[in-house]
Amino acid sequence: MSNQYKNFSTWISDKTRRPYWAGWLLIIPVVITVILTFLLTSRLTKIYETSSTYVIRPRSELILDDEFVKALDTVSRRIEINTTFAEVAQSDLIKDGAISRLDLTKEQRQKLSASASVLAGTNILEIRVQGKNPDLVRDFAIAVGEETVDYVKNLYDIFELEPLDSPSVPEAPSSPNLWLNLLIAFIIGAAIGVGLFYLSRYLNRPRQEFVSVNIIDPETGAYSKPYFQKRLLQEMSRVKHSKTPLSLSLIKLKFDSWTMDEVTHPEWIAEMKNLKPFFEPYIREEDILARYDVDTFGILLPEIGEEPALKLMKKMRQELSSIKNDNGLRGKKVKVYGSIGLVTYLPNKMVTSEDELIGFANFALKNADKSSTGGLTRYLIGSDGSIDEFQEP
Repeated sequence: MSNQYKNFSTWISDKTRRPYWAGWLLIIPVVITVILTFLLTSRLTKIYETSSTYVIRPRSELILDDEFVKALDTVSRRIEINTTFAEVAQSDLIKDGAISRLDLTKEQRQKLSASASVLAGTNILEIRVQGKNPDLVRDFAIAVGEETVDYVKNLYDIFELEPLDSPSVPEAPSSPNLWLNLLIAFIIGAAIGVGLFYLSRYLNRPRQEFVSVNIIDPETGAYSKPYFQKRLLQEMSRVKHSKTPLSLSLIKLKFDSWTMDEVTHPEWIAEMKNLKPFFEPYIREEDILARYDVDTFGILLPEIGEEPALKLMKKMRQELSSIKNDNGLRGKKVKVYGSIGLVTYLPNKMVTSEDELIGFANFALKNADKSSTGGLTRYLIGSDGSIDEFQEP
């Protein structure tokens, strides 16, 4: 049995392997977004940034005067004064003055900007300058600061700006941030990939549900294969909770020496339809008889263990071989044979899905079908992974 199980493991793995494209749905969007982000970021203009700071303080002429204390108290309390200094520093008037001071060309002015703010809880004014050229950014920051200091001298009689930190030449661009953009692109690509994966599953679901609505096979009158598979999934789920057994049988029909290569599809279907009533007395109301393939019926036997199921299949096969259809294929007298693959399922580690259980049943049917007159093979799968095999020629 070990060699048979080894062959079966290889065979069933090919049947139940997940589609390889599912992983690509997750990988491809990530790769595309990261590559596009890298190319676009590389083409963006690099922007450099530097800053300088100034202290808003009373004029030095008031240090020995009582007005100094009043002025210091005023500048620490009045937000309006600090805000005014910041607005002055980032005004167009100051920028134009700095441009004139440096005698900048039209091309040098492009992407050149200045902003100012007062650091929270302090009297420190910060001026930030951005531009394409790191040296020009530093020079423009100095010019903006000097223009602001000169303007403030004529704005208030008791306040002035004192330089604190001088601007420096920036070594690296502040934007675009390549690594940050790539990280964001990775997250977006991953989100798109996950969305495409679940979208593909969603788009496939309506077609599966549409097929499953046709619970009756129109050609034979038995249940359809999609309904059979759906009920198998439900019964396996119930087994896990109720701990009751479930037996699954696949019955392949043979008609004397006739093969599917020698007759037409409608002729096989006609024989299948004629033989459907033969199985009905052997099954209960809760059992499922379905057309599993062109020449194969499937029977689902809930709450039927290995011994009762084996006994039932033996009797069914014996009675089946006694049928002689006088008006069989092409009006000739035909004898009927059956090959039966039987599997009894209880919750265990080896069988975890309906595909695996059907795989065992198909493999049992394959072994039983080696004889021209059919046979019976039953697999009983133990919880420890062992397989007890019964064969009847």
